[in-house]
Amino acid sequence: TIAVIGTPISEVYPRENAELQRKIAEEYLVVSQVPVLRYLSQTWKGNRFFFPERNKTMSALTQATVIIEAGETSGTLIQAQAALNQGRKLFILESNFNNPAITWPHKY
Repeated sequence: TIAVIGTPISEVYPRENAELQRKIAEEYLVVSQVPVLRYLSQTWKGNRFFFPERNKTMSALTQATVIIEAGETSGTLIQAQAALNQGRKLFILESNFNNPAITWPHKY
């Protein structure tokens, strides 16, 4: 188990995940490429841009990305594109292609 987080290792987001993050760090691995000083010097609006980088890192650590469900503006789509750019496999459940409320699956 590897948890890739969009905050510095010393931070927990959302707060209710504190115990889970502690347990994974203790028994497995928690990784982050978020610089602590930059994170602490910015507002939450600035820090939200670390999450797309997290998605790229998650893709880099895997052989494939599987998309179960994602909206049109989901960060999952950043991971999908990263997977393809990194030469990884991308699997998209058929239900996404059949969902008339979204158009993104047809781009892949």
